[in-house]
This record gives sequence, C-alpha cells and structure tokens, in this order.
Amino acid sequence: MDDRELLAALRTQPEEGLWALTQKYGALITAVVRRILPNDEQDAEECAADVLVRIWHDSAKITLQNGTIRGFVIWAARSAAIDRYRSLKRRRQHTADVQEEQLELTAAPYSTADEAERTDAMARVERIIRAMPPPDDEIFTRRFLLCESVPVIAARLGMHIKAVESRIQRGRKKLREQLMQEGVMPE
Repeated sequence: MDDRELLAALRTQPEEGLWALTQKYGALITAVVRRILPNDEQDAEECAADVLVRIWHDSAKITLQNGTIRGFVIWAARSAAIDRYRSLKRRRQHTADVQEEQLELTAAPYSTADEAERTDAMARVERIIRAMPPPDDEIFTRRFLLCESVPVIAARLGMHIKAVESRIQRGRKKLREQLMQEGVMPE
C-alpha cells in the first residue's frame, strides 16, 4: 500500500488505515521516539501510540510531499517524543541526553494550522539530506532524523568521532544556506 492509499484508508477505513500505518511506519516511529526517550520504555510505547492516533486524527489535513508522508511521520514522532520528554522533565526532573542541536531543528509546538508548511519544510530538509554525498547523507539521517548520538554514528560508520562532528558542522552550514536560499529558513 502506497502512502496515497494509506491516507485514503485512514480517512475512510480507520481500522485498516491504522493497521497499514503501523505496518509501514511503526518501526520508524518507535525508533525515533526511543532515541528521545531511551530510559522510559512505557512512556516511549505510549508516545508511539499517540503519534499513530495523531496521524490518524489529522489524516484529512496531511498532504503528500514527494509522494510520501515519511517526513510528516518523523516530524510527528519527534515532536510528540520531545513534548513527552519535556513533560516528564517537569514532572520528575527527568534528564536525558537530547542535545541542543537536535532540538534546534525541531519544529515549534504542534499546530494543524501550519502542518502543511512544516511538512513541506521537513520534506525539503529530507531531500537536501538525501542529495548529500556519502557518508554525509547517512550521518545526517542518523543524527537529525533518527536522533542517534555522534559516538554511535561514528561506531556504525567506522569513523572517528571528531570526523563525524566536523562533517555535521560543515553539513549544517550548507543545509542552512540551502534552506535560506529556498526561503524555508529566515536569513
């Protein structure tokens, strides 16, 4: 089932649509949420379920970007997980290793009014990341979309931590410049 059919199923046959959404994006949602809430398995599971419900609830407002809703799914999972993290932190003075550079790329609090704009921006960021040469594309996907730490990325790619950090720093500058050129990010 492609994403167009998935959205149609969510709108007309919610039970089938949710099942298809879970099959196609459940692992991705769980991975993103668990990167932000690694020490709270129950909260991570509840958060992942909340993301599925949010996507189903807003399915009528979701538009396809480049034929997919993957960018919106990642954004929704990150936003929900960060909201849950902040809530846990306030309630229990919970601390976790969500670094400031990851939060910088995160959209503002969820609002359906500008969802299309955020989805478009996320799709552009994904497109730019996918156009990066290897291994930068993998580094950025793992760091900013899947929220992996720099040491984990370095280990997975067989690189030194400093090399990964340098590539992130240079790549962020290029990404920022390209987003400003496209009018997605203010100068």
